[in-house]
Amino acid sequence: MKLWAPQPRLPFLGLAVAAMLGTFAADRCLWPLPWIFVMAPLGLLALLLRPGRLTCWLFCATAFFELHAGQRAGNDARWLAEIFGQGPRVAHATAIVWSEPEKPAAWSGNVTSRFVAKLESLSIGGQSIPTHSLINVSWVGVQPAYGDRITLVGSALNLPPSRNPGEFDSTAYQQRLGIYSEIRTRFAIDCQVESHGHGNPILAFALQARHWVQQRLEVDLNDSPEVMPVIDGVVLGLRGESPEDLKTLLQRTGTIHLFVVSEAEHRPCSPGSSSTSSSHSACRAGSTW
Repeated sequence: MKLWAPQPRLPFLGLAVAAMLGTFAADRCLWPLPWIFVMAPLGLLALLLRPGRLTCWLFCATAFFELHAGQRAGNDARWLAEIFGQGPRVAHATAIVWSEPEKPAAWSGNVTSRFVAKLESLSIGGQSIPTHSLINVSWVGVQPAYGDRITLVGSALNLPPSRNPGEFDSTAYQQRLGIYSEIRTRFAIDCQVESHGHGNPILAFALQARHWVQQRLEVDLNDSPEVMPVIDGVVLGLRGESPEDLKTLLQRTGTIHLFVVSEAEHRPCSPGSSSTSSSHSACRAGSTW
């Protein structure tokens, strides 16, 4: 009789745990940059001097620590968040539309679209601030396109924290992506499109291809508007308002996960697909609805 049954080998479990510990420490330790950039070389030196399992895990942890801590320490968005932490400020900005603009999922006053923008210049109180950080934008007026250079005037403030501890923390998710603040505009005259074609050409081509496919899928469906969101959701992973009876039917038959899987494969929750806290709320738990 065998007292100990053979266990399957997990060769990368230690590396995975070390990477998670390094990332966890980087999120909670605000060290000076010189100390941050010394960690990984020290771990590599220990691995070269004493090759072994523990030193390999140590090097992995220090490498992930240096990677994430360096991104946090050198992030302009965190510096802007400290400025906006004193309260909303009137800001004049020039930026590039860095994600595809989306219409608000719910009624939002005069707001016609929301998206992520990459700042080129920012002026607060007559003082120019050079920065290239990412920021959320609530846009009023004619909807821009991906890659447009825009100028806007609005209220700049930090993303609000999550109020419900049981819900998906969209603010923390966006901060992980380097987005800490947003600019809210009120009037269409404050939102101007200056020029076009300043984004990533590969991403611009992919968006154009998706729009072309979407138009082909919706051919001869003008008399069935309730079918369009279903087809777009399954094929392209687009979010839309599907009929309530269809949602109920899918929930009862246990097939609603098909929409979730489709969105996870075709449209991951990222800055290029979901831009603001309200749109990220639709991504909670990977749900399409």
